[in-house]
Amino acid sequence: MANEKLHFKFKVGPFALCVEGGSGIGAPAMPDTVDLTIRAIDDTGKLCKRESVEHTIPRSQIAAIGLAFLDVATNMAAETTWARSGVIEAKGQLPAVITLTEVEHTDIDRFVRQGGDSLVKMPAANLDRLRQRIHTLQRAQHLLEQVDDETAKQVDLLLTILETTGALPIQFGVVNANTASMRSVMTH
Repeated sequence: MANEKLHFKFKVGPFALCVEGGSGIGAPAMPDTVDLTIRAIDDTGKLCKRESVEHTIPRSQIAAIGLAFLDVATNMAAETTWARSGVIEAKGQLPAVITLTEVEHTDIDRFVRQGGDSLVKMPAANLDRLRQRIHTLQRAQHLLEQVDDETAKQVDLLLTILETTGALPIQFGVVNANTASMRSVMTH
């Protein structure tokens, strides 16, 4: 476990459901597959030995699990303030809320600013968009396998600009021209 990256841990009684490790070209930062494990937890909350493991889980299965959890959460009643209160005594009180990381807080704030219902719709929409663009992803992968390092660096730079600004510094368009005009343009 010491050498493997822990991506996710969810405590279930004396065990934890974990997503860890990773393999592929982009590993460990951006793995192609991960391991889904069930680990024992000791009294201090530290992860112990693996009780069960499923190796090489691809992104699509992780996304499907996440969407299934989101679907369940969408159909559940919202938690009330008193149910989470550490001050108000109540029988059957819910366990303490899991503390979110700073990144999770930022993501949630961004989703809420975009509209409350986008929090539910966005993962499914992203998956649909990816399915619609899979041919582009496959072509890009094929081309990156063929081009030289300098061209790959330029593509990476364009992706960084797009990711940072939301737009490319150049714009492409389709020109409808007859063949004769194209020949004269190409020869001059």
